[in-house]
Amino acid sequence: NTTLIHTNASGLSRIEKTGGYLYLNGANARLRNAAGASLTIDTSGGSFYTYYFSGTGGTLQNQGTLNKVGDGEFHMYNPTHLEQAGTLNIQRGSIVLDGSSHTQSGTTTLAADTEFQITGSGSLAVSAAARFTGAGLIRHIGGSSTTVTLADGARIDADYALASGTVYLGGAATMNGRLLWTGGT
Repeated sequence: NTTLIHTNASGLSRIEKTGGYLYLNGANARLRNAAGASLTIDTSGGSFYTYYFSGTGGTLQNQGTLNKVGDGEFHMYNPTHLEQAGTLNIQRGSIVLDGSSHTQSGTTTLAADTEFQITGSGSLAVSAAARFTGAGLIRHIGGSSTTVTLADGARIDADYALASGTVYLGGAATMNGRLLWTGGT
């Protein structure tokens, strides 16, 4: 039952690592970027990954502004979770959700040549308030058990590539980007 709450709004706080892992251990371990706070994840030195040692994995909760910079990947391995309720700016590289269950109720902006990937055997629940915007790509490339559920009112104003897995619609979701459908349902 440990929660580390980040509250610095200066924009100068960052998580930067050259390869390796960010450990989020245990079912109730949380790293929370609080409302009003700004945190940068920098993969300029190479990709890095969330990991767990035992239990069901922890949670990265974004309620403020989370900026992803650097060409590498920030890879969230199963069973760690992303709860994205604030603003997520993917400015370079990609964020990969690999397995586990994740939620999106905030705004995610993808710069050109960036990706937000859903892969593995996980799920992403996208609420009615959620928005995806920008010139980047949402890539749904997990296996047949990877699901994305779009609630009534969800809005995707970015390109979406569905190569495998399933997209469920819970009502009238809006997609203004291109749908690149090569597999899945």
